[in-house]
Amino acid sequence: MAASFFVCRGTSCASQHGRDLVLDLEELCAGTPHVSCEPRKCMGRCGSGPNVQVVKGESSEIVSGVGSFDALERLATAQLPGFRVGRLARQLGRIKYDARRAEEVEDARHLLEQGFALLQGAPGAGEEGRRLLSELLVLRSQSLLPRGRAPMPTDGAAVADARRAVELAPQRAQAWLVLAEALELSQCPSEAAEALRTALACGGLGPDRDMVARQLVSLERVTQDDSQSEFVPWRVESLERLTSRSPSILLRLGCLAGSRLSAHPDAGDVWHVEAMANLNGGQGGIVQEVARSYTPTSSSKAYQGGRLELTVKVKPQGQLTPYLDSLRTGAVLQISAPVRTLESSGYTGVLVVAGGSAAIVALQVCESVLRRHPKRGLVRLLLCNHCAPDVMLLSRFEDLLQRYSGFRVTHCISEGPPPKAVVSGPPGLCAAAVQMLLQTGRQRSDIAVLDAFSLSEGRCRYPGRPPRGSSGRWP
Repeated sequence: MAASFFVCRGTSCASQHGRDLVLDLEELCAGTPHVSCEPRKCMGRCGSGPNVQVVKGESSEIVSGVGSFDALERLATAQLPGFRVGRLARQLGRIKYDARRAEEVEDARHLLEQGFALLQGAPGAGEEGRRLLSELLVLRSQSLLPRGRAPMPTDGAAVADARRAVELAPQRAQAWLVLAEALELSQCPSEAAEALRTALACGGLGPDRDMVARQLVSLERVTQDDSQSEFVPWRVESLERLTSRSPSILLRLGCLAGSRLSAHPDAGDVWHVEAMANLNGGQGGIVQEVARSYTPTSSSKAYQGGRLELTVKVKPQGQLTPYLDSLRTGAVLQISAPVRTLESSGYTGVLVVAGGSAAIVALQVCESVLRRHPKRGLVRLLLCNHCAPDVMLLSRFEDLLQRYSGFRVTHCISEGPPPKAVVSGPPGLCAAAVQMLLQTGRQRSDIAVLDAFSLSEGRCRYPGRPPRGSSGRWP
């Protein structure tokens, strides 16, 4: 026989976690056929709650004092013939019950970690294990969300947990609701609205269905307004920390609103985007919008296909790069429409001088010219860095050297003692060269000049060796 549990959500019962009790009971009875759990308005038994009305066919009764996990289990066992709770489900049920009622977020997270440890120690849990893991992930996602629904930045962990939860239990409305909340707070209203639609389709929301429907209408309005914005939400697919003396990361992003990319103008071969995030300003908890320009290491064609790669040098004292370095898979980042950096279509040859992270835009310029003119294009790159490990995208430049005969790279490394120098040529060239080399920090003894040159009127010097045919002494 079908059984329906209606949990009172009146003021008195709500103060005793009546809303949480709906989820506790729903999860405890999960897998039991023909059982539903929904919230209901006040049942008029204030002071004796939490109260649960049990309806089976034509019969109905109200059970009061369901204020502990043991009482909850007794209720389900008494009302559902043949109902039994397994050892693992009971242990996790107690953990979830206590986590929902923990006064401090850290206490809830500590309890949930105990639950994850229990699941890891129970291999072969099968379908029940997937459901239990989904329920734990939903609770952890909620614990990671900022309080008060403020649009505070998150590292993507809440979204990632909620996504995993809906993958494990796609028919559970609560998982979709938490995903929608996490996405909305991550400033991704379009995908949040889609998650709410799925939650409504799952059913089982009872009187809360109207509230969810109103929230969906509100998000759809935001989505319509947001469609006019140049910024589009992108999801972090992966974050790779690159090996170098200066900390750098490679962010791989996937677009969450691909239909809007076709409206963005073509920015050519040499282009950049802006990344934007709302960051906590620290004092007073003020949230500020921070945007910075970055040159992608992926192509504009990949961008139109909804894929973007950003190689970023992390500056510990910077505003945005430490935040980018903290992102996890699933985090949402706002990315602008592409912006043209340089019109390179008219170049058949080019000399590029770049230092540090500007190697990324140098790569775009070099690739643009060489792709357009693979046989007659002449590209020379002077790449400046403090030390060899600082050179970014070295493998990409080496690939261009292999593919194009007209490409050359010269590396200028400032760290360490400068190498000895040899100068030869007309007197004016030698004098200018020696002066420049001295300015780079070389000692005079490190510069060998093979020809005569004048540093001052009426005097000639021949450093390195005496001039041919001389007495062997320096003039």
